[in-house]
Amino acid sequence: MENEAVLDRMQARLAQRPQVLAQRRETVEHPFGTIKQWMNQGAFLMRGLEKVRGEFSLTALAYNLRRVLNITTFAELMAAARSKVKSHSLHAFYHAARRVCR
Repeated sequence: MENEAVLDRMQARLAQRPQVLAQRRETVEHPFGTIKQWMNQGAFLMRGLEKVRGEFSLTALAYNLRRVLNITTFAELMAAARSKVKSHSLHAFYHAARRVCR
């Protein structure tokens, strides 16, 4: 296999620090499970890499906005967006919302 050495090194690192995998499961994989359950996103509706990227970007935007609104109020979100977004594009708003979410 082409990447067998890489996989072996990763397996060795995980054997030394098994808590890393547990932490990854808690932090990284949780949003994907939430998206699948909350938005019924078991499979992509679109076909083609560019369309799937667009579909997932919209799904991630909805997920992040929902998280932000669980953490803060809508008024605070809008104030943060106004102070951080110079253009009114969806892309810029998405990145402002992600900054607020952190």
